[in-house]
Amino acid sequence: MGVIFSNDFITFTPTARNANSSYPATNISERWHLIRTFKSADATANDWLLKLDMASAQTVAAIVLNHVNFTSVIIQGHASDSWGSPSFTTTVSISQDPAVDRYKAFIPLTAFNYRYLRIFIPTGQTPTDDSVWYVGNVEVLDSYETLVHNATTFPRTSDVQKSETTIHGNTTDVITHGGRYFEGSLSFNIRKASDETELWTLNNLDPATPLVLYENLSDTSKVYTVIKTGAYKGTLKAGLLVSGNSISFKEIGL
Repeated sequence: MGVIFSNDFITFTPTARNANSSYPATNISERWHLIRTFKSADATANDWLLKLDMASAQTVAAIVLNHVNFTSVIIQGHASDSWGSPSFTTTVSISQDPAVDRYKAFIPLTAFNYRYLRIFIPTGQTPTDDSVWYVGNVEVLDSYETLVHNATTFPRTSDVQKSETTIHGNTTDVITHGGRYFEGSLSFNIRKASDETELWTLNNLDPATPLVLYENLSDTSKVYTVIKTGAYKGTLKAGLLVSGNSISFKEIGL
């Protein structure tokens, strides 16, 4: 399966069942500031946590839950804000990405065309940490692109922002800032020139707008909200072939 990417975000107004006033529901829309985080006022299971109003019925292709502290969730959809029997419901597991030590998931949705979407905590869930539920960021995608001809290699790493104090050439203090973030680059080798269009599509995404990047293998936690830190360059070769370079990405908001 090819890497998935998208910046086709659907806007929404979030409401929480209850919230810590210092961590309101609106924080889940802050894709530039992931660590702001929404926090509930309790850890009640078998109840809804967040409700997203998209103003009108939307054909949602996928949602991304980033930096959460639960391992299972029910996604519900309904035409009106009346939830006796939701028209759409699917239960998904959420795993921890060892690269950045956060629970998150890319969740594709099939046949979702509703105004309201709810994030519901199923029975038996307890927080993986903290004493209340939290969610760092939610992305709702209207569509996404899948690379038909995948990257040749995908080197990736994680790091933390840090500053060092140096006196007389020796490091005397190291201070870290924020959480661990992902960096990676998609490298492209020889392909037909006719197969290059998808790379220009990726390249043409606005570098000033965050995008979702998902490895699209067996681990749904391998999804990141990133910015492009490099551009694609294709070199035409004999025989209508093209050799590509690497496009770099960096996770934001940490």
